[in-house]
Amino acid sequence: MRNSKLSIALFLFACRSEKGVTVFNPNPEAEITSHSDGDSFLEGYAITLTGNVDDANHGPADLLTVWKVGTDILCPETPPSDSGATSCETIITEDQVTITLEVKDAENAPGSAEVSLSMVPTDSPSVEIVSPASTGIYYSDQKITFEGMV
Repeated sequence: MRNSKLSIALFLFACRSEKGVTVFNPNPEAEITSHSDGDSFLEGYAITLTGNVDDANHGPADLLTVWKVGTDILCPETPPSDSGATSCETIITEDQVTITLEVKDAENAPGSAEVSLSMVPTDSPSVEIVSPASTGIYYSDQKITFEGMV
């Protein structure tokens, strides 16, 4: 009988817990697929950034993605496609940038991926006046039609 009282006391003590059930929400994952660290882009031209996002316990409809350079938003929050793909077309004006793809799930768990890119300066445009000819005679009271090539 003494052993049974001791067993019951141990059982009741062992079952007493102040911890509740803990729910674990894994962070979503992001990957930038269009560029790698060290890649470059042409000054003044639009670039298209692409990536994929995934979450172990949420579907693409429950995710939001945003593209950033530093703290500036390049493309606003949008859900990815049904396959988890996301893209952003933008013109970047800085020489050296770190592009970040951020993703969060319905429970605000975050995930992100980054790449560092550098700008390649482009040549100045060439401009030529085709007409009128510089050797012509023109009058101030008559209109002149100009034609040029860029």
